Amino acid sequence: MNKFKLIFSFLPYKMASIGAGSCLIAIVIITVVSVGGRYIFSLDSVPGGFNMIESILFPLLVFFGLPLAHKEGTFPKLDILFDKIPLKVSQLLDFLVSLIEALVYLILIWFMLKFSVNSFASGRSVQIGVSYFPVWPIAFISVFSFLVMYFQMIVGVYKIIKNQLCRLF
Repeated sequence: MNKFKLIFSFLPYKMASIGAGSCLIAIVIITVVSVGGRYIFSLDSVPGGFNMIESILFPLLVFFGLPLAHKEGTFPKLDILFDKIPLKVSQLLDFLVSLIEALVYLILIWFMLKFSVNSFASGRSVQIGVSYFPVWPIAFISVFSFLVMYFQMIVGVYKIIKNQLCRLF
């Protein structure tokens, strides 16, 4: 369990810094080169640059950053409700909400995995400039990203069970 925790404690940081960071740098470079070429040389210096940003780089940036956003707790929560109710009820609701959230993410992962496999099998692609690029690598990265978030949720549910629910009963 310690190796598992160690891997999933630093993985979101690496995904965000390396994956999302490189996507952001690529977006900036493509945008600067494209706009500079358009206004200085009056030509499109990066053919399909907008499509590349819109269809590949921006989704990758988001999916690489999601696990860190979840780990850091920057997702919106309804903490106001938990402050107004008794502690034992609050802890039980926290457990139930975490369990439901994990179940919803598991269902989402299942459908994303089905989409990824289907896009690989059917050869689904996106047009960028005059070339076509496969969609399945992005789809599988999104599945991996949500799996990392799901394992973070499972660790969170385990901590709730270990720390809070054992004291209630």
